Amino acid sequence: SEITNQRLAQATTKNILLERTRQATTTAAAAAAAATTTDTDDEISTKAPTTTTAKNYAREPVDRIEKFILEYIKSCTQHVQKMAQIRIQLAKAQMEEFKALEDFEQVATATQWNLHLILKPK
Repeated sequence: SEITNQRLAQATTKNILLERTRQATTTAAAAAAAATTTDTDDEISTKAPTTTTAKNYAREPVDRIEKFILEYIKSCTQHVQKMAQIRIQLAKAQMEEFKALEDFEQVATATQWNLHLILKPK
């Protein structure tokens, strides 16, 4: 379930980044189209000044916050992945230990089994 959550978080992050990229592309294209105007008096095509500097000025803090959030999500998902890997390693070690115990039960003599029970932690 942790691995599933991690994959879901990564997919969501990718979708958000793609959506932001599409929005930025669409917004830039619309701004460029709106910026080109025609002066009807002189029949000269001119470009009107756009507010890209104001937009960029407002956008920079948002981009920085997005970057920090994405880094935070990435570090959290890496932490979850590391914990899941540790749990898997622990489960494998426990399986090996259980198999060794089963093998010991099969080949142990009564004396060896009694000694095992005496030394076994409570």
